Amino acid sequence: MTTTSKHTPWRASCDLADKRRGEKMALVATGRGDMAIDCTGSGMDYADDCRIAALIAAAPDLLAALVETADMLATVLARARAAIAKARGERT
Repeated sequence: MTTTSKHTPWRASCDLADKRRGEKMALVATGRGDMAIDCTGSGMDYADDCRIAALIAAAPDLLAALVETADMLATVLARARAAIAKARGERT
């Protein structure tokens, strides 16, 4: 997914083996060096862990989209209020 935000895209990675524990892992790579979010064991089962990792990986993109949408709505709402005031003959 391409966004206009300035962050490094986060990526969910599943099917990685933890050699110490001998099990699969669900991780989110944050793009900040070796920092990652371990989602293993956060859900009901491994598939759920991977879905949670995917949702967490989407969080920065979701926030950027929400901020952009809120800014756009604020601009449109201000223009609509000005047009209503003008139509009513009110001073703005």
